Amino acid sequence: MADLTLGQSDISVVVSDTTGNIALINTSGDSGNSLTVFESSRGQKIASNSIPVVVCDEQSVRNNFLTGQVIIGLTAVQLPSNALKNSINIKSSDSNTGILYVGSSNAVTTATGYELSAGESITLPINNSNLIYLISDSTNQIISYIAS
Repeated sequence: MADLTLGQSDISVVVSDTTGNIALINTSGDSGNSLTVFESSRGQKIASNSIPVVVCDEQSVRNNFLTGQVIIGLTAVQLPSNALKNSINIKSSDSNTGILYVGSSNAVTTATGYELSAGESITLPINNSNLIYLISDSTNQIISYIAS
């Protein structure tokens, strides 16, 4: 990531490892951050302001993250309380044999939750990990999480 200053705009340039597309993030706008994505091979704009942009201090993220594992079964389990500044990534263990379901309350069920199969993950931009509940269609399923 490289930072540029163009006039009064602070721009961060991010190059994707898989596509090579270039994203320009303007962090000095009055209405918040904005994003413009260009295709690297032709320089053609392919998206603008199409997704929310969260800009954080890279050093604080690097030094302030947490990890954990939780066993999930046939009843809803709330993740432990951890104040977060950015997001949490939840991954279903590669060794899981059942399907996990993610929800926002202890009412989550196998019919209402967001499905995660073995090896799959989801990232959620939340401010506390205790806002997440999980249930499985099998006992002794493991999730790992990393958050900042």
